Amino acid sequence: MADVDDAERALRDALVVSPENVPLRLHLADTLLRSGRAADAETEYREAVALSPTSVTAQLGLAAAFFQQGKLGEATVVVEAILERAPHPATLVLHARLLLADGRTGNRP
Repeated sequence: MADVDDAERALRDALVVSPENVPLRLHLADTLLRSGRAADAETEYREAVALSPTSVTAQLGLAAAFFQQGKLGEATVVVEAILERAPHPATLVLHARLLLADGRTGNRP
C-alpha cells in the first residue's frame, strides 16, 4: 500500500507542475482505480475527459470508475457513446459486464 501512496503522491506532485498533462492524469486515475479508489479515480477521469473530450481511454476509464461504484446508468451512457463511434474491444467487454450486472442480455425490449 505504501508503494501506491508513494506513486499517487509523485503523480499528484507532477500534475501540480503540468496540470493539463492528460497521460499523466490518466496514469494517476488508473492507479487510483486499481487500488480500489473508484471515486477518486472518477474525479481524475472527469478532468481528463474535460481536457481531452475525444479520448476513448479517458472515457472508458470514467465508465470503469462508474462501474466499480455501482453507477451502472452513468457507465452505460458513457460506454454506449463510445460504441456509437467505434467498437473498441475493451469497451465491448465493459458493455457486456454492464449488461450482465443489469440482468439484461444484448437484446433490448
